[in-house]
Amino acid sequence: MPNLIWTQLKHLQLGEIAENYAKIEFLSFGFEVYDTVVDDRGIDFIARKNEQFYEVQVKAVRNRNYTFIAESKMEKLSDNRLVCFINFEDFSMPKIYVIPSTEWRGENPALVYKTYAGLKSEPEWGINFSKKNEELFKDYLADTVLKAL
Repeated sequence: MPNLIWTQLKHLQLGEIAENYAKIEFLSFGFEVYDTVVDDRGIDFIARKNEQFYEVQVKAVRNRNYTFIAESKMEKLSDNRLVCFINFEDFSMPKIYVIPSTEWRGENPALVYKTYAGLKSEPEWGINFSKKNEELFKDYLADTVLKAL
């Protein structure tokens, strides 16, 4: 059993753990997983199943915080671009979600696009995972999405 006090970990440690959890999740559903040598394009790993390749970006939060992907790291929304979002809460195993990037075109108010027009911040694709919004993510639970791919 792993240490479940996620708040004791440094940001980079949690990110590394999240990537490994994501890879294990994909592998458990029959995907082949390939590491990327350099993560300069927002792709943490490539997953392949049934001759279909998926670019996967992993995002981790503690206790339902907001997170985002800079638009420069996900310029194109496509069916083969997935965001593996993992929520870590102390004393619980992480909850893993897989969100196709095309879902940012949909009606889910928890998946937001922020332009920051006229400001210094770069545009971003946001994930507003709050207690209030948690129900909006039920269709993205990893076991549901990965079975369907």
